[in-house]
Amino acid sequence: MTRKLGFTLVELLVVIAIIGILIALLLPAVQAAREAARRLQCQNNLKQIGLALHVHHDAKGSLPPLCNHEWAENVRQMSFFYTWIAWASPYFEAGPLYEGINFDVPPWVGNVNQRLRETPLATFDCPSDPAVDLAFFEKTPQAPRGTYWARGNYCANAGIGPIPSRDDPKPNAVFSYNSETKFRDFTDGTSHTAMVAEIVNVPGNDFRGVLFTTSYPHYRHDRVPNSPLPDELRGGTYKCCVSSDAAPCITPFTNNNPQGALVTARSMHPGGVQILLGDGSARFVNNDIALETWQAMGTPAGGEIIDED
Repeated sequence: MTRKLGFTLVELLVVIAIIGILIALLLPAVQAAREAARRLQCQNNLKQIGLALHVHHDAKGSLPPLCNHEWAENVRQMSFFYTWIAWASPYFEAGPLYEGINFDVPPWVGNVNQRLRETPLATFDCPSDPAVDLAFFEKTPQAPRGTYWARGNYCANAGIGPIPSRDDPKPNAVFSYNSETKFRDFTDGTSHTAMVAEIVNVPGNDFRGVLFTTSYPHYRHDRVPNSPLPDELRGGTYKCCVSSDAAPCITPFTNNNPQGALVTARSMHPGGVQILLGDGSARFVNNDIALETWQAMGTPAGGEIIDED
């Protein structure tokens, strides 16, 4: 009599169940390993940005301004709004991009600075945040057909509270309009003061993180990282933000005098955000950090004592 070898139905089901359990146990470990690698890459990006800012400081004698904010006597169209990223772009290995900028006109004018507007910088992309398309600014006085803008995940620390407009740099902030902050101004210590932190990009016409114009590549220390409270951007005809679960947003004002934009540090890393400190090091900050500690990290000369634990 020939004996047939094989699995019974019960044995097969048991094997499938065991394989399923093993996959269920292994998958979180794989995901955790991938996130650890992404977090490390994010820290490396921030360190590269820190190196570029330090080289800019050595070359120019100060950190770049949040954006330069110049006005003609009677016409807004003559204002120039080039960001800290544009001014420091030679030190982000983007020298050719910098050489092609026409600083005699605003960055949104026609086709003159199209390459600047639409060129993303890989150093500014956090690998944990899914890639998004270019943001589309629907209307400006010089570009009635609209303009496309590249975005990134790393923004400059604009301190606490609204950013003054025009030629009044914000006191006790690392980056502000027309600011020329020096490392000697970090009397709290460069290792205690944030320079750059993450934000979350949102698909659609959302200008948080736009690299090269006005104060969009900035965040503030008014709220703890990943706060459930919505960011606040300009509304009206400019349509600057799209709300999402990861980055809620409202548009409570329609002009920039003073600059009320409130963007909170956010990230897709579980539990917190990555920040760049003034000494060039990168650090992970948990969402449950005390607000007073977080705000102390947002000012370079507040005299605050920060708990290192």
